[in-house]
Amino acid sequence: MQTIQDKLDKAEEYKRAGNAFFKEGNFSRAKSNYGKCLAYCTGLPGSERSKTGYEGFQTQKVNPHIVTCTNEEDAAAAKLELICHQNIATCFLKMSSPSEALMHCEKALKLDVNGSAWKARMRKGEAYMQQGRNDDAKAIFEDLLSTVEDEKVILTLKQLVAKTIKLLKAHSIKEKQRYKNMFGGADTSVTGSSSQPSGDDLQQKEKERVQDEKSAAEEIDIAEKNS
Repeated sequence: MQTIQDKLDKAEEYKRAGNAFFKEGNFSRAKSNYGKCLAYCTGLPGSERSKTGYEGFQTQKVNPHIVTCTNEEDAAAAKLELICHQNIATCFLKMSSPSEALMHCEKALKLDVNGSAWKARMRKGEAYMQQGRNDDAKAIFEDLLSTVEDEKVILTLKQLVAKTIKLLKAHSIKEKQRYKNMFGGADTSVTGSSSQPSGDDLQQKEKERVQDEKSAAEEIDIAEKNS
């Protein structure tokens, strides 16, 4: 019969495999192994997290004949869950899938203990950047700057804030130019009627704007440190 510790050992094994694939740049397989890690460390019998409504929620009473996890085992499982959700979010960001990244950031934040999920908050900001939500991203990074103490993390956050400011300024310039093109360049020299950009032209310009901002966000190269 597999014990709680056996499950945690297996979870650690998959987490290490995920880290190895991540370092190789194989983000899909890394994500898959982090998911397998979660399968082993969530929903443990007797988990204290059953009180939070998380994945391990149990509505029925624990069977007294089933071995339940100790507080130490439960804490170890919670730490693994937090790490895996943060790492899966990072994988999705590397794969340019910000919506999926945000989902795992939120799951990690539900496990936050005394600010331990700061990386999930940073990844959430990066996901917002990939979505073009630079104001929201900037607010997250600035808030984190007031809470973290690690000098390397602080430097990274300052770089991210600077990047969001640059993207916001670029967006403002593009918007001004777009409206200038729409309303400031009318041609009435021949017929007296204004020559406005077509709907297709405007749609194409909007696509280019979004792509420019997305490309700029994806250029951010943060040194990853998988736990």
